[in-house]
Amino acid sequence: MSPVRTRLLDYLERRGYLNTPAVRAAMDSVDRAAFVPERQKYAAWDDTPLPIGRGQTISAPHMVVMMLEELQPRPGQRLLEVGAGCGYHAAVAAAMV
Repeated sequence: MSPVRTRLLDYLERRGYLNTPAVRAAMDSVDRAAFVPERQKYAAWDDTPLPIGRGQTISAPHMVVMMLEELQPRPGQRLLEVGAGCGYHAAVAAAMV
């Protein structure tokens, strides 16, 4: 785990967003920087939405965590995500199923 990811995930735990080991492991397994434009990579692990082009943004990590903590996808389940943007939500959720 990179120090930047660890710092963000620890922050999300302290703030009460991140509560389960499965969600933490999924968030740690997907590099958010792979889903943002090159000019935004420096901020990929900040807890903020980032522009990804065409007027869209990638959600702040706490929003992804909130979604997954509520949904609690489990291995073997199927998940359909429609219109979530750049694929980051889907990639993190896929890491859980």
